Amino acid sequence: MMAIVNILLITFIFITWSSNLSFCLDQPKKDPNHIRCTNNFNCSAHAYCHQSGICQCKEHYIPDREPNIPGKKAYHTVCLREASFIGDHCKKDIQCKSTFGVHSECYFSDSNSQLGGCQCTKEAHYKNGMCHKTSLIGDRCDVNDNCFTKSTNIQAYCDLGRCICPPMYHPTADAYDCQPSSGLGGPCLDDTGCTVLNSGCRYGFCRCKQKFVTGDRNDSCLILAEKLEDPCVVHDQCSVALQNARCDEEKGICVCENDSHNVDGKCWKTVRFLEPCRYNSECLIEKGFKHGITCKEGLCQCKDGFVMEEQSYCLKVNSTETNAGHALSPKVHLYGGLLLMIIIIRFKSV
Repeated sequence: MMAIVNILLITFIFITWSSNLSFCLDQPKKDPNHIRCTNNFNCSAHAYCHQSGICQCKEHYIPDREPNIPGKKAYHTVCLREASFIGDHCKKDIQCKSTFGVHSECYFSDSNSQLGGCQCTKEAHYKNGMCHKTSLIGDRCDVNDNCFTKSTNIQAYCDLGRCICPPMYHPTADAYDCQPSSGLGGPCLDDTGCTVLNSGCRYGFCRCKQKFVTGDRNDSCLILAEKLEDPCVVHDQCSVALQNARCDEEKGICVCENDSHNVDGKCWKTVRFLEPCRYNSECLIEKGFKHGITCKEGLCQCKDGFVMEEQSYCLKVNSTETNAGHALSPKVHLYGGLLLMIIIIRFKSV
């Protein structure tokens, strides 16, 4: 019987002690969420007395503590308004973090300012209502929203822990954006977006780089020729870099155009006797002394010391034979006189 009484007594003492302990643990804490109240007047601004008898901040407000006296440990309750949008006014980081996450902050543009604005930290960016830690293309990531692109209409992805561009897109050189993988004529942001070898981004579109021209099918960039007889596929390889040149499609090399001729590795427009000219190299004869013709007074004529023969070639004066082995014709002097008369008549008509 005594044993039962002792057990009941011990049980009573334990229950009473536990109850007192629970009472101690349930005592209101000195923080904004556990201030005892009987009505709303017991609570601070933007707070109300909950049916539990504890002050709580109103909807869209967040609890915080401020020191009663700067530098002292005593605090009082405040309810700060939560930010709704990036850029909203704030006094503390908690107003921003409660809405936009741990990568947001209350930024003060001036150290003396009492009011700041909510923004993402320098290491983060705003997307889908939150501030996410920024990962560039190729960087490590946890979720798709970590992956940052300047172009808001392009979504990069977190794939196997790395940010990648969507299909048919390439990262820009600085890894800050994704751009279409473009052929010649397609849109681009920099050279990395152009897929054709030896192409680059010029004025927002993929074009062949300098010293290259577009192939016939607009799907390749071909190198320009540097000299005659260089290999070629299209005429532009020759004509762009070499004057009066074309591509001989049968031989696959650069040659002079049909109405031009080669002098010292350059193509010159062919000018015949008594035709207008600008350069000595333009003047061409088929036989005789080829160096005996020159551009003189705006016309292709025989040089001094040479005379025209049959209006087709020049013979050296006092030579007893032509370079073909024929005797010098007595008509040479006659043609020389006629040439002089033609020149005089021409200038008088001008």
